[in-house]
Amino acid sequence: MINDFVIDENVVINAWGGINAQGKKAYSEKIFLTAFIPSDKKLLCTINIQSKYRKLENATLTNKKYEDVGIKKWFLERLLDSEKCPIIDGLKIPKYKHVKDDDAEFVYLAITKDGNLVTVDKRMWDEIKKEKLDTKVKYIDVIKAIPLVIT
Repeated sequence: MINDFVIDENVVINAWGGINAQGKKAYSEKIFLTAFIPSDKKLLCTINIQSKYRKLENATLTNKKYEDVGIKKWFLERLLDSEKCPIIDGLKIPKYKHVKDDDAEFVYLAITKDGNLVTVDKRMWDEIKKEKLDTKVKYIDVIKAIPLVIT
């Protein structure tokens, strides 16, 4: 559904720190999360995915790179809203041949709940295609996801 999103943890960590894995400014990630957080769109999560977000929070507590806590605080508060962040239980995550185990739950959740998988991870898309899941996954680069949350 167009209102349901599965957000890869790389989008979150880049937005929180303002820098991507290549050391460049993460403007797109910040803009996306800033628009997404107050929107009526749903953030689909499993307990495990929510736990990954919480681990990111703990990992960033003492790092000065993450001093701009506004977006982080708002995102974490959003996780507590059961209407905007429903927890999906009972998924049996398959073992994929090409999709990394760390990404499998995000991919499978997006497939089973027809959510938009938002990421900055081109490698993930390549793995999805190798797995022949590209017709089942609504993979959206974070830049292309921005208009979907502001409409």
